[in-house]
Amino acid sequence: MRRIALLAFLLLWGATVGCSTGTLSGSAGLSNVTSAIEAVGSTATGFRAVQSASELNNANKQLVYAQTAIAESQVDSAEAERQRLTQERVVTTRLLREMSKDYNDHIYLALAEWVEAGGDPDFAFKYALSRVDSSGGVKVLPQQSLSFPQPIQTNSTKVNLQQRASQHEASNLSEVQH
Repeated sequence: MRRIALLAFLLLWGATVGCSTGTLSGSAGLSNVTSAIEAVGSTATGFRAVQSASELNNANKQLVYAQTAIAESQVDSAEAERQRLTQERVVTTRLLREMSKDYNDHIYLALAEWVEAGGDPDFAFKYALSRVDSSGGVKVLPQQSLSFPQPIQTNSTKVNLQQRASQHEASNLSEVQH
């Protein structure tokens, strides 16, 4: 921008000072200076347009690089999740097959096949664990379970519960002493 201003100054100075008064008539010299200034102005405008386009292209280039990096990160994350899920399916299937042998229950084998076919391994394993009884057997779950809300405790109920708890503690102490 400084070059353009310097060029315009030199043109003006050269047109007015450097030329003799006899060579330039007033209106002819002024029109030459005016056309030179217009040429410098259009050149400066063109230069600024090219410079702005260049800056915009560089910004777009950086944006494309950033979007590419984000896309690569998402692909890597999706691949890692897919590998984790595949490994989880293999382990869950193996565990469910072993549970089928140990508990003699074919539902575990069906769950293992379902997981192999694309079923959710977390759901299958949690369902299998919910069927295992604490004594080592398999729970027989009813088709429909009916749950009742907890009864509202009144003061007399709380007193009865406290009395039962203290009686239970007393019986545990007497068993330990004997």
